[in-house]
Amino acid sequence: MKTILPVLAIALLCAPALGAPPTQNGTAKVATAERADILKLMNMTHGLDIGMHIGKMLSDSIIASIRRLHPDVSGIAIRDIEQAASDIVDRPSTRAKLVDAIVKLYAKYYTDTDIRGMIRFYGTPLGEKIIRIRPRLSQESFQAGEDVFKPLRGELVDRIRQYLRRDHIDPQTLKAEKSD
Repeated sequence: MKTILPVLAIALLCAPALGAPPTQNGTAKVATAERADILKLMNMTHGLDIGMHIGKMLSDSIIASIRRLHPDVSGIAIRDIEQAASDIVDRPSTRAKLVDAIVKLYAKYYTDTDIRGMIRFYGTPLGEKIIRIRPRLSQESFQAGEDVFKPLRGELVDRIRQYLRRDHIDPQTLKAEKSD
């Protein structure tokens, strides 16, 4: 359980937050007009909403793993984990930092001309359709991935053990076996 909690915390904190108030802290390299265009695109495409939705799905998946690994975990413990993650993610300062980080990423990969072109595209009927369908597509893609890979989990564990043994590593401790 101790190793699952940090993973849950990181996963939730890395998920983009909903409609966070923008700040200028840490975005000095992104011009004000460019930042405004990026925020417009993010709001228009619901990019932040989608990120939070994916983060929620990831959180649910991690909690399901906790339940699978520790079937006796109490509902109260699960609720506490969810509440702790929510407390941190929902802080305005956390949201603002996430928005700033995402704005920097958009500015890193797209020019302001690119951003304005995407704003025009997402204003078209096809762009609007993509925006509408993307949350369902993301959720169903996530589920499809689980459906495909879940049955392969046992095979993966066996293959990992095989490789570890080949390399003289104890599969239980993940440490090199002592040679005589």
